[in-house]
Amino acid sequence: MRRPPNTFTMISHTGVDSSARRANDARKLSASSRCSAAAIFSLIASRCRRSFSRSVTCLFYIAALLVGSASIAADNSPPFGGTVWQLPTTLITDADPTRIREVSYRGLLQRTFYIFRDGGFRTITEDVHVFDAGHIEVQVHPELGDREAAREQAEIYAPIFGRLPWAVVAGVQELEIQRQGLRASLPLPQVVTVHTEATVENPPDVIRHGFMEEMFLHEAVHVTLDPHHKAAPGWLDAQRADPTFISTYAQDWPNREDLAETLSAWFAVRYRPDRLSASQEQAILDAVPARLAYLDRQHFDMSPYVRVAPVPALPLAGLLLLAVLLVTRGVRMR
Repeated sequence: MRRPPNTFTMISHTGVDSSARRANDARKLSASSRCSAAAIFSLIASRCRRSFSRSVTCLFYIAALLVGSASIAADNSPPFGGTVWQLPTTLITDADPTRIREVSYRGLLQRTFYIFRDGGFRTITEDVHVFDAGHIEVQVHPELGDREAAREQAEIYAPIFGRLPWAVVAGVQELEIQRQGLRASLPLPQVVTVHTEATVENPPDVIRHGFMEEMFLHEAVHVTLDPHHKAAPGWLDAQRADPTFISTYAQDWPNREDLAETLSAWFAVRYRPDRLSASQEQAILDAVPARLAYLDRQHFDMSPYVRVAPVPALPLAGLLLLAVLLVTRGVRMR
């Protein structure tokens, strides 16, 4: 799992005089663009417990909290490069339930594919292997082999796709399997296309390294949710209100990729926070609070996944008040 860049790390110091320690802490607090107010306060509290008799020391840390918070507000760089690759691969795993446990062969039937031919993508109509799989139809191009080879492909990908939350797969009607890569077939509505040469014995890297569910989640958002939300006034208002984008990929392609990138992060903090590091979770909450709130208001059916009740965050004003109370108490206990 990659650690997001520029994350704030709490470091305990031993054998360092108090003035040097304060200077070092101040540098860390002001330089940390990903540091949450809660993380800063944790450092403050640990230092103040050692030096309650010195009110000036605690006041120094309160000032550092303000400096650190200003640094957070001033930084607008996205916390991730891309959420598919930099969020944990454990958000959805093969231990999670799937709606698609088996596929049923229907035969060689004529279907329209968006396929790579002669140096570019274009639509063609051909006879392909067709399978029923839950609410979707799996179509395997004959270039991948005969009926049994086609079944092998369908049995690799259909159960993985079936693990996705219902809200993102409800609008997908077809899963097309071809050669090489993975993308959503935007010219063909209700279709997600897999380009592969995988076998059960030799799965592609995205499956072997655990990214397949997260990649499907991203691509299915393009098909199911983009048409209704990516240009919605509420979403665009949230985009303008937030301090940054969730990833540089979303920032580079705000009209095309922002919703898919952000929904993966929203799913992570609302449904799988235990699978995020503290720094990853805080980075998401700090980067796109308005977008997260927009997605909350949609009340998506994310079954079979259950939302985790959030732990209320203490506002900055509350943290400052608590710090002052601790200082006061420490002075009185002297």
